[in-house]
Amino acid sequence: MPDKLAEVFEIVTEMRKEQKALISIMRDMIHPSLLSIKEGLNTMNENLNREPDNAIQDWIASVDDRIDSVKRLLDTLPKDTANEVMVVTGLGP
Repeated sequence: MPDKLAEVFEIVTEMRKEQKALISIMRDMIHPSLLSIKEGLNTMNENLNREPDNAIQDWIASVDDRIDSVKRLLDTLPKDTANEVMVVTGLGP
């Protein structure tokens, strides 16, 4: 029985390492999306003086696209991992 427990422990430890690596990768993928939202806000502010209506519509569309891409990324993960990614990146509770 101790051999079986050691084997399970080894597998779980390896899975945790893989999960941490995946979370790190996801954080790197999601973080630029959040930064580009900030850049979008700056661009919107710059464009508001020139074309107020179009600037707002363009910005809203770009934010929607980024949110959809983050959701698609999270949808590819197991639910627990997606929740953990959201917590680690500050996107969720």
